[in-house]
Amino acid sequence: MKIGYADLSIRPADEDVALRMIKLASRLGYRILAVEYRDNLDMGRLASVARGEGVRIVTRVTVRGATRSDIRVALDRVWDLVGGKALVAVEAESIDAARYAGVNKRVHMLRVKPGTEVFIDKSQERLFRSRGWGAFEIPLSYVSRGVSIGYLYEVVDRVRRLNVRAIAVSDAVDEYMMWSPVSVIGLLYTLGLRPEQAASWVSSSPASIVSMAIGDISV
Repeated sequence: MKIGYADLSIRPADEDVALRMIKLASRLGYRILAVEYRDNLDMGRLASVARGEGVRIVTRVTVRGATRSDIRVALDRVWDLVGGKALVAVEAESIDAARYAGVNKRVHMLRVKPGTEVFIDKSQERLFRSRGWGAFEIPLSYVSRGVSIGYLYEVVDRVRRLNVRAIAVSDAVDEYMMWSPVSVIGLLYTLGLRPEQAASWVSSSPASIVSMAIGDISV
């Protein structure tokens, strides 16, 4: 399968919205979508429809916590809920929780929200590399909501200087909040990334993380 583009965080409230997002994603050139887990979503049905559109659906779960214990307990709940067949992102409230996420092999991405840009550093990257995978997840939703674009400037500057792996995600809750891959790449380019580096945030980097998390990424 041609990898194409990936958005590793969409958050539809119900199946009707999810199906509309899948169809639009296909037209925009996305080949991988990670859908935030909800117990009212039939992931099997969504995956079946998505296959017909040339899109691979992946379940994702976001874990939040301020301490190592918070993250560990939340990860245990995730495993009880979805087992090892989900992409796991941690939204850490402290540097200690972020470091723990960096060494826990059940965690695939560290989510960087405004105020936590300092998590993007060489120490965190070394933790990712030592276990073999990991990436910084950069949600574009904060920019869409009107949060100062200074957040994204800081993120881009840190990623560029440290040469670390990052993934841009939309957090879209419906089809109207989805980004086209070209728009994402253009935005990141204007903020200082090389074109190929900007493109990797929505293509090779997310594809690599999904492959590490769940194996085969073919439709």
